Amino acid sequence: MEVRNFKEQDLDAVCDLHMWAFKDHLNVLLGKTYIRAFLKWFIGRADCINVVGIMDQGATGGYIVGATWGYQQQMNKSLFKIAAIEMLKRPWLLVHKKIIFSVCLRVKTILGLNKFIGKTSARYEGKILSLVGIGVAENAQGSGIATRMMEAFINQAKGAGYDFVRLSVYSSNERARRFYEKTGWQPEITNKPVMGYYKKL
Repeated sequence: MEVRNFKEQDLDAVCDLHMWAFKDHLNVLLGKTYIRAFLKWFIGRADCINVVGIMDQGATGGYIVGATWGYQQQMNKSLFKIAAIEMLKRPWLLVHKKIIFSVCLRVKTILGLNKFIGKTSARYEGKILSLVGIGVAENAQGSGIATRMMEAFINQAKGAGYDFVRLSVYSSNERARRFYEKTGWQPEITNKPVMGYYKKL
């Protein structure tokens, strides 16, 4: 098992893994082209920390992508055109209530009107790294690869001078929450469908 930085050569395998791991999530409804662009956004950026886990047989077992808190505005601007094109290819998404809500939220974020970003920044004293996405392949679950990737991600965050790491997860995702709590993350919000976790470095 090897854990290393996420590179362009890993993009196709990580994209397939993300499509499987998040098959019920909104961004996957936009298709593989969008997901590839989303994941590629994190590669090679100075304000991002990303790792990939490779199993002994060479298959991609998992990944983590993260970016400096406040990344949302820049990322949504960068991906807006491709997201719009992929939505136009799927006009039925335009009547999907959750998609409409997501589009409105992203537009607010691009315009700098998303108050949650500022409120979260104010909650912590220091530099925050957001864990934006984590996925583990079905055949790698229980192998320890998630723990190894998380350790590498946290160590890189420390080395880059971050004071906190933060993530969001659906409160109904009990398996993920157990993993975060086992690896030292603390709950931030407990009364909403999406809750936050943080870790002081």
